[in-house]
Amino acid sequence: MRQRVVGWAWLVALAAGVLALPACDRPKRYSQETPDDVLRSAVEMIRDGQTQRLPDLIWADSDQMRRMLDQLGRLFGNMQKLAAATQQRFPDEMAKMKAEAERRAASGAQNPLLAQLAGGGGARRRGPPRGQDEDAMRDLVNRLFADPYGWLEQNAERLSTEMITDDQATILLDGQPLIPLIGLPMIERDGKWYVALPTNMPPLNQGWPRTRQQWDILRSVVIIADKAVIEMTEDVRQGRVGSLDRLANKAQEKMLFPGVMAFAAYGREMDVRQRTDRRMSQWRTRQRDWAKARAEQAGAPVSPKLLNAIERVAAVELENVVRRNERLAIDELSAAQFEDLATEWLGRHGLSVRVDGPVDGASVDARVEAWLASGGTDRPRK
Repeated sequence: MRQRVVGWAWLVALAAGVLALPACDRPKRYSQETPDDVLRSAVEMIRDGQTQRLPDLIWADSDQMRRMLDQLGRLFGNMQKLAAATQQRFPDEMAKMKAEAERRAASGAQNPLLAQLAGGGGARRRGPPRGQDEDAMRDLVNRLFADPYGWLEQNAERLSTEMITDDQATILLDGQPLIPLIGLPMIERDGKWYVALPTNMPPLNQGWPRTRQQWDILRSVVIIADKAVIEMTEDVRQGRVGSLDRLANKAQEKMLFPGVMAFAAYGREMDVRQRTDRRMSQWRTRQRDWAKARAEQAGAPVSPKLLNAIERVAAVELENVVRRNERLAIDELSAAQFEDLATEWLGRHGLSVRVDGPVDGASVDARVEAWLASGGTDRPRK
């Protein structure tokens, strides 16, 4: 009997050990149940060496944005490795930098990066001499690569959140908006709270990507920075960098030229976007006039769902027109020309609706709904 009890005990212990193994490999759960939990989780991720997970706390409103945030997470993780290598290689310089950061925090000074954002980078205002500007920028680069998360750790107690509605909040620093004038909002989605980048507010809304090409370029910039950080980490470990100032110079050497090329490409994309937006404004005016005339002619309003579908495909097609530098006098289109063009564009995107035929809700809503369910303008084109 005693042997049987011992045998069962061994089986229970073995089962418990087997069940515990997956739990050991399971990643730590960081709470997002409240806005304050998100702030605490961000600090915990830094202290746990899990900075690659920081983008998990940021809301992505599209698959493209999530892909970019995932790439940003890899950069964050490698930046933490660079910071660890820098700490080991330059302990005295790092201690001096952290002491200065603590002094600034104690005096209530703002994060230098946030100060740059609030002041527009200093490019358009009169300030100190050029040499001092360069010193300030070098100091900013040093902090960014040598101690990227130190400010958040040292100032965590100064951060708080304020509820705005049941599913919206904002992050505060000493009771004031974290980024002056702009703020840093938070939202609740599916029971979790996230930081929501203010992409609909200036200056972010002016350059925030909207197309796949724009997202690809922005992600390439993050990849360039990530590659540079990996190389810089190896330079520090191998003793090829003699000081933090030299580290800042290395960052410039490795990222300046490819970064300039990427941002030049992004600038061209922004030009395409502005020209497309102007065309879309013309198209909406022409579409509104056409819908009003058709409603008067048919005695029934044009389906709002169809109008939305036409506008969606027009956004894609007009971008193609801009990229090909084609001429399209939208305001000169006759009703028949508008209908032919809209019918062609809809068909090209998989929605078989003749715009010169019945266009009331009863006639077309079911087809539009099925088209949207199948992916709409995101469906592959043949």
